Amino acid sequence: MSDHGSYAQPGDFVQFITVLGEPQEIYGVVIEVLKPPSIHKKRRYVRVAWQDSSMHGAVAVRATCLKIIKRLDK
Repeated sequence: MSDHGSYAQPGDFVQFITVLGEPQEIYGVVIEVLKPPSIHKKRRYVRVAWQDSSMHGAVAVRATCLKIIKRLDK
């Protein structure tokens, strides 16, 4: 299976990437897959929780801006 963020599921450890695919030094855990606001939206969003010295909490992120580092073992 691909490591592309579009396949991320709750519990997966992910790395943020730019829209150009450049890796960022920001990591987090997917806590929720969000439903699109309308049936016309094709973009997939997930809620990611992280804890970093400069950021705390959770944020909705476009799934294409993530790379899966480790999948939750089920």
